[in-house]
Amino acid sequence: LPDVMRALVAQGCDVVLSGVDEHAQARLRENVPGWDEQVSAARLLDPRAVLARAALCVCHGGSGTVYQSLSAGVPLVCLPGNGDQGLVAQAVETSGAGEALAPERACGHRLAETLARVLGVATYREKAQHLALALARRDTRGRWLEFLTGALGAPTFALGARPDTEAPLE
Repeated sequence: LPDVMRALVAQGCDVVLSGVDEHAQARLRENVPGWDEQVSAARLLDPRAVLARAALCVCHGGSGTVYQSLSAGVPLVCLPGNGDQGLVAQAVETSGAGEALAPERACGHRLAETLARVLGVATYREKAQHLALALARRDTRGRWLEFLTGALGAPTFALGARPDTEAPLE
C-alpha cells in the first residue's frame, strides 16, 4: 500500500483511501510524502460520492469494488491478492476497462507506468463508461433483490435504506 500511495501522489493524484484505520493511516503518513496535501482517508466512505469524482480506482479486484467502479464509469487498476480477485481483475483487463498487476510486481516504475497508462489513455475510461451504461440497462440491483426475495421464499424483505432515498427497501 505505501508503494501504491507514493506512486499515486507522484502522479499528482488527489487520493481517497478507504478501509484503513487511524493507526495504519499514521504509519502511511510517515511513509508517503505529500500525504497531508493529497490524501483523504477514512475507515469507511460512501463509494458513490468518491467515484462520482474519481479518475481511477485502485483496488484488489474484489467484485464489489469493481462493480461499483464500473457502474460509475471509472477505470481500474487491480492488484489481486487471491484467486477470485484474480479472475475479476482478468475480466476487467479483458473488457478494456483497466489493467491487472500482480501485487508483487506493483512497485517502482512498473506501478507508475500502469497508473499513468490507465489515467492517460482515454480508451480505459471509454470502456468503463460503456460498461456503466450496460450495467444501468440491466438493473442489476433490482435483479439481485428479486433473486434474494425468491431465494428467501419471502414476498418482501428490508435491507436498510435505498441508496438514492431514505425510504426502506421493499
